[in-house]
Amino acid sequence: MELHSEKRSAFDLEKMIRKLMENENYDIKEVAKACGVTVPTIKKYERVARVEPEKVAKAKEAGVGIHGLTDINESKINEGLKDNIFDRYLNNEFKTKTLGYIKRATNETVFKDIATINSANECLEEIIQSNPQNYEIVKTILYKHRLLVSYDKSSHSEIHNSNLKHMQEILKNLALTNYVQFLTPKQKNDYKIFEQKLNQFLNPPRVNSGFPIEVKLVKKSQKKRSSVREMGKDLS
Repeated sequence: MELHSEKRSAFDLEKMIRKLMENENYDIKEVAKACGVTVPTIKKYERVARVEPEKVAKAKEAGVGIHGLTDINESKINEGLKDNIFDRYLNNEFKTKTLGYIKRATNETVFKDIATINSANECLEEIIQSNPQNYEIVKTILYKHRLLVSYDKSSHSEIHNSNLKHMQEILKNLALTNYVQFLTPKQKNDYKIFEQKLNQFLNPPRVNSGFPIEVKLVKKSQKKRSSVREMGKDLS
């Protein structure tokens, strides 16, 4: 196989590396030198070469980035979820950057704690739909879905800190005189509605248990039997 001369596309280089990997004795430094690329670049393409050839061919046909395939392949999720994400990647439903976030997220301990496949799928779906611009957004989604499964101290703390951070930003905006002074009555009412909802979440109405009702019924029944006895005495 010719290793030098003309410039190669990402897919050409991947194909070449895949072929070379069939020989366990190839020298990665020599390959990098012959191809005019760095050793880290060759290592990166080695990872791509571990992806199924059929998927690489489909990615080439769809015109999507080849290295996104590596992120999908190395994500800690089942094959069904990988195939779903792969198909959507081919349809350009999200960027390669999002795949990097998905791979990183699935390697988090908190993701492993999201036990069921459905929960994992819903979590990944929200990550995709949010089109995250940074990993902090992804982490918040992870912690939220972890708490949807069950209480977790670490996730609880992270969500609390995230909420406080957002509230601090809101307070900074409310400190803008030229914002507050020109709020319409409707806009002010929006804040009041939010305040009411916040209060409802923090101080939910108590749900009475059945115990007091049962006690009341027992007392009522006892009182009724007592009245019947009294009536019996009067008639005797």
